[in-house]
Amino acid sequence: MPPEKSEPLAKAEDQALLKATIEEKAQVSRQAKLEAGRDAYRKGDYPAALKEFVPLANKGDAEAQLRLGIMDEKGQGVPRNDKRAAYRYRQAAEQGNAEAQYRLGEKYELGQGVPRDKKKAEEWYSKSAGQGYVKPPVVAATEPVPVAAVPPE
Repeated sequence: MPPEKSEPLAKAEDQALLKATIEEKAQVSRQAKLEAGRDAYRKGDYPAALKEFVPLANKGDAEAQLRLGIMDEKGQGVPRNDKRAAYRYRQAAEQGNAEAQYRLGEKYELGQGVPRDKKKAEEWYSKSAGQGYVKPPVVAATEPVPVAAVPPE
């Protein structure tokens, strides 16, 4: 028969288990809120996306910060604001989010929301590339653009 655990040791183990359980539930809740925000965003329901992303971003969630930056940049559910977008991108970029690092590099390159600074742009692009992030290509039209027919003379 195993020896009985001392009372303080048992309490410490119980507290550790409780803490781990709470952290796991918080992570599941975070993932559920991110997914709900992503779904709302894809559907164009920007107020619902904001409702999910803002609290997460304010708690330091890098993906939510990135998503809010995109919404600020595009004026989706909020007035277009490059300064606010750069702020959100920086929050996420400083946590190592590669897409945010790239987008912040773009802001510095173009001088949108931050002073134009090629050196800072290159620094952020480099950090992003170091993680293997490559900007998604712009999708070209799949159908050729019709040329107006010229009537014969």
